Amino acid sequence: MDDFNIADILEEIAQPDFLPAELEPTKTAGSAVSAPEPRVVLSAEELANVMRPRIKRQEPPPEVFTLPANPTKSDLAQSILSNVEKEFGTIVTHRPAKPVIAEPIVERHFRSGDIIHKRLLNTPAASGRKGDYIGRVTAEQQRLERRRERRKMARETAIAQHRQTAEDDAKYLFEAFYSTKTEESVDTTKRLGPIIEQAIEEGKRIEKLAAERSKPVEPAMPIEDDTKLTADDVYYRYAARADSLRIRTYAVLVVCLIMGYFTIAASLGGGLPSTMKEDQLLLTMMLTFGQLLVTLIGIDVIVTGVYDILKFKPGTESLTVIASIATFADAIQCILRGEVIYGTPYSLTVSVMLLFAMYGTRLGKSAYNRMLKTIAPLNEKGRAVAIFAEWEKVDNGIVLSKSISSPDGFLHKATRSDCSETTFGRIAPLLMIAAPLLAALSAISMGKPDAFARIWAAITCGASAFGPLLAFNLPFNLTVKHLASNDIALAAWEGASDIAGAIGLVVKDGDLFKMNALRLSSFKVAQKFSAEQVVLYTASMIMYSGSGLVKIFRDLLNEYGMEPAEIRNFEVHDGGGAIAVIGGDKVCFGSEAFMRLMNVPLEDVPTKIGGAVFLAINGFAAGVFIMQYSPSEKVQRALLRMSKFNVNPMLATRDVNITPTMLRSKFKLDLMNLEFPPYGERYTLSDESAIKAKPSALMSQDSLSTFADVAEAGKWLYNRARFSSMLSALSSIIGAFAMFFLCYTGAFAAASPTRALLFHLVMAAVVIMRSIF
Repeated sequence: MDDFNIADILEEIAQPDFLPAELEPTKTAGSAVSAPEPRVVLSAEELANVMRPRIKRQEPPPEVFTLPANPTKSDLAQSILSNVEKEFGTIVTHRPAKPVIAEPIVERHFRSGDIIHKRLLNTPAASGRKGDYIGRVTAEQQRLERRRERRKMARETAIAQHRQTAEDDAKYLFEAFYSTKTEESVDTTKRLGPIIEQAIEEGKRIEKLAAERSKPVEPAMPIEDDTKLTADDVYYRYAARADSLRIRTYAVLVVCLIMGYFTIAASLGGGLPSTMKEDQLLLTMMLTFGQLLVTLIGIDVIVTGVYDILKFKPGTESLTVIASIATFADAIQCILRGEVIYGTPYSLTVSVMLLFAMYGTRLGKSAYNRMLKTIAPLNEKGRAVAIFAEWEKVDNGIVLSKSISSPDGFLHKATRSDCSETTFGRIAPLLMIAAPLLAALSAISMGKPDAFARIWAAITCGASAFGPLLAFNLPFNLTVKHLASNDIALAAWEGASDIAGAIGLVVKDGDLFKMNALRLSSFKVAQKFSAEQVVLYTASMIMYSGSGLVKIFRDLLNEYGMEPAEIRNFEVHDGGGAIAVIGGDKVCFGSEAFMRLMNVPLEDVPTKIGGAVFLAINGFAAGVFIMQYSPSEKVQRALLRMSKFNVNPMLATRDVNITPTMLRSKFKLDLMNLEFPPYGERYTLSDESAIKAKPSALMSQDSLSTFADVAEAGKWLYNRARFSSMLSALSSIIGAFAMFFLCYTGAFAAASPTRALLFHLVMAAVVIMRSIF
């Protein structure tokens, strides 16, 4: 014994060519995994742990070892393995124990034939990231790298401790086995066998759990913003102070009516006080004071415009700010000069411009406020029926699908720029740059440099349309009110553009027939098959396919007291069915047409039955299940609305019985726009696990009617907002160049504030009418 090192003998035992390979468990079709023999499998280290307590109690070895005069290292190792197998009925294999990160997880104690499992989890196992993911992917990857380094160091320490413990245990084992020369044998009972097996299984389970927890977590895809946008953030940015803005809008309306009276009276030559008739400068001062008062009341619009200019992202409010500055410059020039040469300033036009800007802003704030109230219960639950725009499921466009999901990401999409902001974000900088250049050109060509302020004010007022802030906010406000009555929220312009750009709506089994509309009428089984086998195979295939008949067949399987069988090689065929392997049998299920397509003889089962699911086993008809489908009036109305509003439903049903012919007969509708992809593509369309987009809309209830409401409202909002935005942009461009042309030709009387006001009022009226009707 002294001639050999303990570590050398351990190394000999752990050699793969010395120990037999670990027996693999066998699998039988349709059954759970079973072990080949009811014997325990031990590794060399587990062997040492088993024997160590007995050695400490100074129990004699189980049997006398007969060794050669000069035993080799291999002789010593082989003798200890053979005797342990005889005593415990175990198989010792080359299966090194998995190192763990913490202290030894399981400490086994053998006391009076009982085992006590003591779990020592001294270091917390990493279970993934804590809290929401914030920050960028690079920072997350750096954090994971640091965590991997710490785990590597801890793993190396644990391996060293583990090896030292195993070597100590082996030392006790060898000393006990080979230090005694007695020829007495001990009759060891077999009751330790189950205890050892239980200990090993518990150790495996805990080691597997530790290994899973120690796996590094890959960083998730980052959201577009560095921080998570909350409902409070959206409220303070887009919905706060809506009531205050409404009161101030009424105040500005009163001021504008007073200014309008004096301006119109001055243009008509009557109805003014005698002092103002004789002195237009007094009227100019009064209008300038009114504009100043309106500017102070609507200061939030001015602040927004200035802020956008400072960010180099001017928009509608920025045009209003420039028009106000130009008009003030014209008025101040008239007051300082002491006379009005080119007519009263555009104070009324700018004031009405601010009035419409405040009204449009107030409509947007009210819409966001109502939208936040609608989604508040959904955010508290953390789950909602979300509508997604997916562009990866079909090759020729976007499809809309709905799924029960988290509402995260909805607010990010709902706060993106709308079509009016995008349009005027492009043309506003051009108009702001072109206005002073054109004004200077006109003033120089006329030889009147003092007319620069007047022409600049005229061009900027012509470029500042009244409708941009109404173009989207007005129809959006109306849409939010309509949808909120049904607990639906639309993600503003982005949600509407997703819906309008979709080529179809994904309609699933549950959308057409709820569970209360489905019923199993009866089923027939062929003579050569048992009812249990047919029910087991059919229910397993239905449940694996995920069709709308899952609950019915799960209940049927429970009545027979069976569990679903293991499905292998599941394949979907475009003919209207699927093929799989169950327990060594090739199984087909689908419609009658699919069975004939697969050349399955149907003599043993009834045929020509509407709404039936057929099953074939190894090429022979095994059974048929007759289903009853009860149509719903709500679904019928939803399909009818889709046809009227040119919304294309795409059938992504997995039930083999749901076909266009069946729907036309059940719902009595001529669905000309109904799209029915092949059976394989329907599985792809109805797959909810591959959804990566942010929600375009949120609903509290999952139904086809609410889905149709969202589709209709989204298209309505998209069409009206887009038309109004284009019309407002066109009116701004026309107004700017019309005022430039009139001023360039010296027709200042034609470019009067009253005519500019009437032009923009007419265009704004068209925008309002289009948004309402």
